[in-house]
Amino acid sequence: MDVNQIKETKGSRALRLILEQRGREIGFAEGREEGLAEGMRMALLWMLAAKGLAPTEKEREQIAEMEELYRLQACITRVVRAVKVAEVFGTVAEPSRPSRAANGTKASGHKSARKSSGRTGGIAGKPAG
Repeated sequence: MDVNQIKETKGSRALRLILEQRGREIGFAEGREEGLAEGMRMALLWMLAAKGLAPTEKEREQIAEMEELYRLQACITRVVRAVKVAEVFGTVAEPSRPSRAANGTKASGHKSARKSSGRTGGIAGKPAG
């Protein structure tokens, strides 16, 4: 049986088009992120060269293997103060989203900024009614 000879229904066509569009969107986003990472790797190498710092072959490989944008950004930030190439690399914690604890505090330990005014409505400074 030849798959190309099966008649496509309106519903299956709609689904196929949605999935194709989603695939294009995902591919575009991945390509954009890869391109951004490549640009950041180049910027890191250019900044090192501008400071007169020459990375070893191992350090160049380490830069070439970096894919996480947060790590590349941290390295680019460190190169400003670096005196040695080794100072650019270091442990970088992966960024995380703040979560709410059961006691109403954020992960940082600070209380939520939401306060109750004691009123149930109305214009600021005037009681509802």
